[in-house]
Amino acid sequence: MLGIEKTACIVDRCAVYEHLHLSDATVSSKNLQKSIFRLYTAILSFLAQAIQRSKGTRYRRTGLGCAAADFSSDNHIQSVFTTGQISDYFKAVEELERTVGYDADTAETQCIIRLAVS
Repeated sequence: MLGIEKTACIVDRCAVYEHLHLSDATVSSKNLQKSIFRLYTAILSFLAQAIQRSKGTRYRRTGLGCAAADFSSDNHIQSVFTTGQISDYFKAVEELERTVGYDADTAETQCIIRLAVS
């Protein structure tokens, strides 16, 4: 399964990081902003490819005529990509996700230190 839910959870987590750590213009927050941007870019690129590849399979033939395909299912998106392509996508996203997590931890540490000093 592709894991649309995993992608949605990543986006939600990044939104929390943005809310917590991107209001201050620190070195750590700027690094976090860049890593979140790279992660969003990878996700959006994959979704754009999925949409582009599925354009030709928007409708499937049934005994009753044409019926709309279920775009919300992982099976449909999985059918437009090979297992290797999906695997490559998740490897790239997992690496970017680790970087975002590291940068978020660094931004949080910098925020804690700044609060302790003031």
